[in-house]
Amino acid sequence: MHGFSEDSHRRCMRLLMAVDWGGVPAHFVTLTYHREQPGGWEAWKRDLRTWRKRLERRWGDRLLALWWRLEFQRRGSPHFHLVVWWRGCPPNRKALQEWVSESWNAVAEPGDEAHLAAGTNVTRVRNTRGEPVARLIAYLAKYVGKLQPYRAVDRETGELLQTGRAWGYSGAVPFARIGTVELSGAEWETFCSAINRAGEGTGSWYLGAISPEWSGFAIYGDGLLLVDKLLGDIPLLRWTQAGLAPAGP
Repeated sequence: MHGFSEDSHRRCMRLLMAVDWGGVPAHFVTLTYHREQPGGWEAWKRDLRTWRKRLERRWGDRLLALWWRLEFQRRGSPHFHLVVWWRGCPPNRKALQEWVSESWNAVAEPGDEAHLAAGTNVTRVRNTRGEPVARLIAYLAKYVGKLQPYRAVDRETGELLQTGRAWGYSGAVPFARIGTVELSGAEWETFCSAINRAGEGTGSWYLGAISPEWSGFAIYGDGLLLVDKLLGDIPLLRWTQAGLAPAGP
């Protein structure tokens, strides 16, 4: 396997968009290498597994789930983007940053002071409720879920290097289920028309092109807000956080 394919990208983004970002606390974590292409993909994944075991030993009582993504910097060095979800109260960001820096350095490049100082980054996930969630989703689409701009290349031969899987997850990822609704043919057309109008308003060619003749499609955004907006023109339906149900008499 060579990097992040379009199919892999689509599956990855659908997973991230299905997360209940307001339900549990989380941190974005970045793990980088100071050296260029240290070993092959087996070594990179081995380092990640080793570090993850340290994470589980240190924070296992609070660790809920973890998602990771392999990416390459312009200089050819691999790094990992991660999302770490917590149960209950999350670790203090500064304390977590210090632990991540020391533990990743011990696994990836022990004794390298430059790597210890700049080999990691930890950021608390915010903007997880209401209107600001759109900024979080835009970040996920642009930075965390972007298609691979750089690839691992052998500098002597120019050959693309194998990378293995480009992303994965473990644990109980906090997925959100908003609800289910059944629409008649006419209601389905009304729903698609509402999406088209939203596309015209935002300049999205994709939303503007969606047709009731399509077998299906995916829309990224705040699920609660989208349901309120896109199903608002359909009579006899009401929305509750538990799901959709016919309105009473």
